[in-house]
Amino acid sequence: MVFFSDNVVPTDQDPLQKLNAFEEEVDIVSDVLAQQIKVLSEFRDCLDPAKFKRPTTARKMRFEFENQGIERILVHINEQLRNCKELRERAKVLTVQNVQLVETFADDNSRALFVFTFITVLFLPLSFVAGFFGMNLAGIADTESRVKLFWYTALPLTAGILIMCILFIARGESIWFAVADLLESSLSRGKRKKRSA
Repeated sequence: MVFFSDNVVPTDQDPLQKLNAFEEEVDIVSDVLAQQIKVLSEFRDCLDPAKFKRPTTARKMRFEFENQGIERILVHINEQLRNCKELRERAKVLTVQNVQLVETFADDNSRALFVFTFITVLFLPLSFVAGFFGMNLAGIADTESRVKLFWYTALPLTAGILIMCILFIARGESIWFAVADLLESSLSRGKRKKRSA
């Protein structure tokens, strides 16, 4: 009978690591069972009187009982191999389900982060302009003109920052690589000038 130990995997690992460790353990048990089948088959071949040059009558009589016993053991081991195969398949299904669950949680987290980031980007210029116009400005005494100036400044600034963020989201990678290439080329030009000087 095959027993799986409970203490193979430390408890501080996540479920995916536990499943991977369980699959490895099942593979090891399957390998041991396959080796047992091989050893028993070779042992049965060694006991077979047909392989002897001159088998005795006692050998022929014993082999019938030995063969039945070995066959029962092989049937049991093959059943355990089938159980290991089923366990491995279940573990693979659980691994796929676990990965899908983690991806779902990651999508939910990324959506929440996107909402918080969008709200921050939306209100950052507004709060800056509100703080700036909340200061006591000596040149602007009229409240109505201050409010108009606030909106004339806050709305274009907010719209500009939102457009920059949208462009960075849409073309962020290409912008990043373009800036990196520009910096690299300017650094290499500076090194060439130092060498020539």
